[in-house]
Amino acid sequence: MFPNACHEAKELDTAGKNALNETIRAHLSKLQDRFNDYFPEKHGDDDWVRDPFGVEMESVTLPSNEESQLVELSCDRNKKHPQLSH
Repeated sequence: MFPNACHEAKELDTAGKNALNETIRAHLSKLQDRFNDYFPEKHGDDDWVRDPFGVEMESVTLPSNEESQLVELSCDRNKKHPQLSH
């Protein structure tokens, strides 16, 4: 929408530019209102996947063997900073 709008705006008079401006504002406002529909916040048990080193173990509900592996992983400085192991 916006690349074409920029090109078309050069041809518009003031009233047309104002109308285009309002159309763009309305479009952006709708996108902002619906943003969480497209990208909902993720809270829950999968936070450890994104950052296994910053997870609080109390917030994780894993089977005990997987929880033990996560504890080992989160304490392994070589995996957190691989450049330090060379």
